[in-house]
Amino acid sequence: QQLITGFLLSGSLIGPGGFGLVVELVQVETLAQFGVVFLLFSLGVEFSISKLKHVQNVSILGGSIEVILAMLLCGVLSDFSGAPTKEGIFIGGFLSMSSTTVVVKCLMERDEMSALHGQIILGTLILQDCTIGLLFALLPVLGGSHGVAEGVISLIQTVITMVFFLVLCIFISRYVIFRFLRVVFTFSSELFQLVLIAFCLLIAWLSDHIGLSIELGAFIAGVMVSSTTFSEQALTKIEPIRNLFAALFLMHTKDMFSCGE
Repeated sequence: QQLITGFLLSGSLIGPGGFGLVVELVQVETLAQFGVVFLLFSLGVEFSISKLKHVQNVSILGGSIEVILAMLLCGVLSDFSGAPTKEGIFIGGFLSMSSTTVVVKCLMERDEMSALHGQIILGTLILQDCTIGLLFALLPVLGGSHGVAEGVISLIQTVITMVFFLVLCIFISRYVIFRFLRVVFTFSSELFQLVLIAFCLLIAWLSDHIGLSIELGAFIAGVMVSSTTFSEQALTKIEPIRNLFAALFLMHTKDMFSCGE
């Protein structure tokens, strides 16, 4: 069996629905969040833009259709059940999102990241992470607290923020990150590892602070490192940390399910 099965089973056993060894989920929530960040960061380090170009049309078109259909379907079902249509559309938007962390972990364990279907799934996941920010921008409109004009303005602001964030990351990647990592790498491998962790957390925090998803920020931080000649060394340093915290994330996920049960 895949390791993820053991992680989920252990989380179920120690959670509130099992032996109750972990009752307050906040005890492991922070560590679980680190698992998301480091897993997406390592994915970005391994990311190959050239491979993704071959499936970008399928990922963008297919992912967009998936999100739109889920929103329409839930909106119609909500209308038939007597609930507000806006709430159904909002719920459909989030039901169309996948757990990037869990899916990527499964693909890595099956060694399918470089396969055609793996690249299509990866492209769709990236699209979904970008869509989350747009859905939050539409939240006031779907909730009925603001008009359509305010929603459009909020959506435009989110798009501008996302573009500005990407431009800033591209600038840092081209003119700063390589020179900085080269200087750090000459001192010691331990310092190189600490700098990678700090850089990953910084970009993830910045992405979350400006209203984008923390997963998207961690992934972009990995892509920035992958554009340098230190990508293999970075992956070697971050992989043990990624595996540890990713396991804690999966256990925490099952803890929450057990608590809900």
